[in-house]
Amino acid sequence: MTGSDRPSDPREESASGPARELVRQARDLIDRRQPDAAVRLMERAVALAPKAAHAWNQLGRALNNLRRLPEARRALERAVELSPDLADAWSNLGHVCRIMDDVDAAKEAFRRAAELAPDHAETRFLLGRAYEAAGRFDDARAAYTAACDLDASPIRRTSGINAAIREITEAEGALL
Repeated sequence: MTGSDRPSDPREESASGPARELVRQARDLIDRRQPDAAVRLMERAVALAPKAAHAWNQLGRALNNLRRLPEARRALERAVELSPDLADAWSNLGHVCRIMDDVDAAKEAFRRAAELAPDHAETRFLLGRAYEAAGRFDDARAAYTAACDLDASPIRRTSGINAAIREITEAEGALL
């Protein structure tokens, strides 16, 4: 979950006024593809509000965009430690773990994100990708199917998700 599809998060309120404003500004910078500036803001925000999970999540997002993966992972792990029910942070942690080729950690992070945000199609799709990477094709197919069922966009249904289902089916030797 990124950008404008992210709901307002009450955990942002745990940050002080200045930290909360820095988080908002950094989120905008990340969405505008300016992660360097976002990291600088988020480092200030976590210094002001070290227990603000949402600030750590945004720091992790920005660091991920810079491909500073070990740092991003640590920030996101801190976010989910502070707020285990922050689906956005679990999803972002899954992205980082997937890039780092830690399939098991990615699968677990996406599973937690899907559990916390069961109606989010993209999370189900990413969970399917993680299951596929782990060779759990039945679980992957179920996650992709759930993503299709949840996704309101028929264009996305016929693109990435169906391509992934076709890849799994072909990998198992089945005919379409």
